[in-house]
Amino acid sequence: MKNKLIYITGGARSGKSAMAVKIAEKSGGRTAFLATAEPLDSEMRERIRIHRRGRPAAWVTLELSDYRNVAGIISELADKKCGVVIIDCLTLWISNLLGRRAGKSGELTGREYALAVKEVVCEISANINAFREFPGTVIIVSNETGMGIVPANQLARIFRDICGKANQYAAEISDEAFLMVSGIPVVLKSR
Repeated sequence: MKNKLIYITGGARSGKSAMAVKIAEKSGGRTAFLATAEPLDSEMRERIRIHRRGRPAAWVTLELSDYRNVAGIISELADKKCGVVIIDCLTLWISNLLGRRAGKSGELTGREYALAVKEVVCEISANINAFREFPGTVIIVSNETGMGIVPANQLARIFRDICGKANQYAAEISDEAFLMVSGIPVVLKSR
């Protein structure tokens, strides 16, 4: 199927990335992996290293630094004859966008809060819409952030709210959607 969008969500360590890799491997086509994690500390560097080991060496891997131009990158990958693109993960991408707006203080006040929410949701939605133009399969991996306790600080609550909106939108426009539970995919949507 052309222009197929697959959305995979679930909790931490639920098997989301492994499911995305399995789907891509079954496709048999050239795969690109867009990693959104930034190696900001030793723990994240180790997590990135483990994720890299779980991907086939022949895949095109891009570690994103320009979070505003993901749609442009997807377009370039189509030109390079990639048939599958995995974006892992939407929530880290949102975290990076929101973190840039909050700056070193990690706080957003009144107008800054409303503007940050609007800008991040618009950027994510615009990029998800652009994924529909990719002439192959795009797999979006995202964490389900709304099933736990209410976060203790404002920035974490803003993050949770934005992720919830972005996840709903990605699931809505996807062709297939899965919730990973203990490594088992639960089909949420199939066309």
